[in-house]
Amino acid sequence: MTLLERIYWRRIFLGDESVEIPHGDEADFAAVDQLDPAAVLDAWKAERAHADGILDSTSFDTPGAGGQTVRFWVPKLINEYARTHGPPSRVH
Repeated sequence: MTLLERIYWRRIFLGDESVEIPHGDEADFAAVDQLDPAAVLDAWKAERAHADGILDSTSFDTPGAGGQTVRFWVPKLINEYARTHGPPSRVH
């Protein structure tokens, strides 16, 4: 979800082309067993904070670099969370 937050908000909405989009389903899982869970959670929280900053400072009708509005991206990302993770769990 960290990657999706980064791609949707930074790459697509803001137009930051330095954010790479991996190709292939397995790219998301490369070396996953070597990752530090605390660092992974911190990275996700940082991306969520960045997205919250966009949401706090931008109208839902503001178009991004690709032409779609915030109103377009919010439900799309909610759908990704629901589709990818199923029922919510507690994250501390």
